[in-house]
Formats: sequence, structure tokens, C-alpha cells
Amino acid sequence: MKDKQPYKLQLIGNYEWDEVVSSLQKMIRRGQEYEAAYWTYILHQSGFGQYLFRRLSIIACEDVGNAKAIAAVIIACLQANWLILHKHNKQPTLDKFLLPLQAVLFLCRARKTRENDSLANLIEENFKANKRLEIDPVSLDSHTAQGRKKYGRFGNLKDGKEKLRLDHWFKINAFIKNLAYEDKWEKELKKIWYGKAKNQSKTNKDEQLSLSNNPAQ
Repeated sequence: MKDKQPYKLQLIGNYEWDEVVSSLQKMIRRGQEYEAAYWTYILHQSGFGQYLFRRLSIIACEDVGNAKAIAAVIIACLQANWLILHKHNKQPTLDKFLLPLQAVLFLCRARKTRENDSLANLIEENFKANKRLEIDPVSLDSHTAQGRKKYGRFGNLKDGKEKLRLDHWFKINAFIKNLAYEDKWEKELKKIWYGKAKNQSKTNKDEQLSLSNNPAQ
């Protein structure tokens, strides 16, 4: 009995699957619109529209990334619209082809960076080489078990540490770098939270004073 041959994906024009997929991405990277559109046509008209959009979603992150962050959103929207059309007509019509074509033209024209892919591979290589990060102490606030051991629990007005927790939170844990604009609500919120801490601190002192003046018999 002859060995069973592996299943081969059939494309119009008798192209090789791996070569077409590779050509699509390379042409997008180089901004060669006609060539990228051509390979998009081959994949789509061969009945691989869903795969095509999955590939374009990866390209939007791998080759465009934050140089044009809206790319991922646009690809997702075009994919969603394509799926609506595909639900009513499974044939690879030219009307449906317009959607991945728009996606590919957008990706060809977008400014690009491959930093996502480089960083993803760098992290994986470092992790495999046992180059692991330790938890930064700034992360150990009262939202974590270790932080609660040191600072107590947020909102606990009985332990006398609420002001310490709030100071640590606003100065360290809630610190934001590259702030877009000032938080106009923070001042009022601080007034409420610190007010509660101050009032409870006074209540605790009054209770302690009362106990000292009236020791148990």
C-alpha cells in the first residue's frame, strides 16, 4: 500500500500555499500594492477568506503595530463586515473581495514598525533562558496579599493605617508616567477619603482615651 499523501490546500492558479502566504506578507511590508492585492485575490477566490483575515490581523500587529495602531481596529471591522456578507453568500464574490482588498491597501500604505514581533521573540527567548523578572515592590500594595500584610486593607478605618495607605497609593502605586491630562476628580476624591481617615483616627483616639479613663474593674 502506498503511503498516504498529505492533504494539499488547493489554490487557483496552482500556486503553492506557503509561497502565496509569504508573498502576501512580504508585499505588504514593502508597500507593493498591486502584488499584495494579487495574492489577496488568490487566497480569497480560492475560498480562504476567513484565513485571509486571520493572517491580516497578525500582519496588522506584527508589521504595523503602534506606528498605526488603528490598523488592528480597521482590520477587525472589515473582517466583521466580511463575515456578515459571507453568512448570506458562501461564494468568493468580487463584492466580498473588496473588504480584504481595502484592508490590504490600508496595510500597504500604513507606516510600519516590527517592534511588537521583536519584543515578543525577545521575551520568549529570555524566558526560555531562565531570565525571569521579579515582582517590583511598587506592585505590592494593598491589592495583594503581601501588601495587605504590610499596609492592611484599603477602607479599613479601624487599624489606624488608612492615611498611610492613601499616601502610599497616591504617591507611589497610582503614579502614572506620560499623563495625558490632569484628573479633575482626584482632588475631590482625596478630600473624601482623607476626611474619612482623619475622622476615624479621631474616633479611635477618643475611644482609647475613654478606655484609659475608665479601666475595666
